[in-house]
Amino acid sequence: MKIVVKRSNLVFFILSILLLFACAPRIALYNETAYSNAVSLKVESLALMGKATDSSSVHVQEISTLETNIEKAYQYVRWLPRNELTVQQWEILKDPNRDLLGGFLKKWENEKVLHVVFIKEKERQISEAFDEILKLETGKNKPKDK
Repeated sequence: MKIVVKRSNLVFFILSILLLFACAPRIALYNETAYSNAVSLKVESLALMGKATDSSSVHVQEISTLETNIEKAYQYVRWLPRNELTVQQWEILKDPNRDLLGGFLKKWENEKVLHVVFIKEKERQISEAFDEILKLETGKNKPKDK
């Protein structure tokens, strides 16, 4: 009889642990700073993109500042636990070898001036990319007050 009791205690313990992990959130909790960074950078990015009909040489400092701020926001979300989806979205957005913000800034620096039709299309795409990041953040559970 003692062995049955010990086994049932072990089974109860294992089930308790499994239940604990099953109830734990699988994605990061909502983070106000991450959300605020994404909103601010969306506005800053779109404003700077609207200036791409000017020579990029006139806006070198603004481009550099935006790239730095994008990297700061990325590094912030990168270290939040269980935040892989958001991190992946930031990586796609900022990658200079892709077709979103990083690629846009690289093209502008290389070509010096961009056509307004191209700018408008990229503004739409990049706005949508930021919206996806914002949706991911707002879809997370809010932390409980302590």
